[in-house]
Amino acid sequence: MSNYVVLTAGGIGSRMANEIPKQFINVNDKPVIVYTMEAFQSHPSIDGIVVSCLSGWDLILRAYAKEFGITKLKAIVPGGETGQQSIFNALTKLKEFALDDDMVIIHDGNRAYVSPDIISNAISVAESKGNAIACIPCVEVIAKRDAPDAQTAHVTIPRDSLERTQTPHFF
Repeated sequence: MSNYVVLTAGGIGSRMANEIPKQFINVNDKPVIVYTMEAFQSHPSIDGIVVSCLSGWDLILRAYAKEFGITKLKAIVPGGETGQQSIFNALTKLKEFALDDDMVIIHDGNRAYVSPDIISNAISVAESKGNAIACIPCVEVIAKRDAPDAQTAHVTIPRDSLERTQTPHFF
């Protein structure tokens, strides 16, 4: 059984208001997407990486992979109109070489600092349960607005019963 990573890097990062998509912005002389690929490249349980990439940036991404020694990069596919479409494009490509019992991690290409422990824990949980999603505790108070009056909330949800999901998602 192999473990493959699907990195979503098809967005433009419009909230950043920058000409360069946020996954390609340099931080300490290295693009964010490279840090993300390096996290999975260096993990011994990861066998391959497929990136769903923003149109027109695939050649740049391939050059970065070569420059920074990302040898586990198996494919670059076009990003979609939505994150779901980008993931679908990558999974479709994975079907060409992955086996039915292989595991897949879905991760945001701009979440560069995924730790080896989070990756290892996700693999361990997914192997025993069939899937895993990284979560962090919710520290904010969550209020539910009333339907007829969107400015009024009468219910709060106890935060000790809530967690915020993040990537990676592993199945």
